Amino acid sequence: MKLKHLLLAGIFVAGSLMNAQEIKKNFIEVTGVAEMELEPDEIIFNIGIKADNKNQLADNEKLLIETLKKSGIKNEDIKFKSMYQNLYLKTTRFTKSFQFKANAKTNISKLFEDLNQKWVSNLNIAEVKNTKIADFRKQSRSMH
Repeated sequence: MKLKHLLLAGIFVAGSLMNAQEIKKNFIEVTGVAEMELEPDEIIFNIGIKADNKNQLADNEKLLIETLKKSGIKNEDIKFKSMYQNLYLKTTRFTKSFQFKANAKTNISKLFEDLNQKWVSNLNIAEVKNTKIADFRKQSRSMH
């Protein structure tokens, strides 16, 4: 009887040891980085205009809007940012800041020539971006 119990216990232990063996499978893990060089298709500019009085500032604003429209920039892409009047100088100085968006179709060098006026106080690039960046990310992920 003891022998049967001992054999039975041995069979259970051997069976559990067989099931406990871990099966190792070979695998390869690959990681990588995809890079893509893109040209911007949208440039956002900050521009400031100046004048000696409010009427002249309004005229300069009209000139700015006309110049931007001639270059193909839409009304909805032109935004007013701020206005400033310096009361502490002997000559009153008015300034107004705008932001406008140019796309890939805009002739930037011609636009800069047109904006090279004495009433333009500053012009700089605020942001450069590509509007199709999400599509390019999807495309680069599907390349793996």
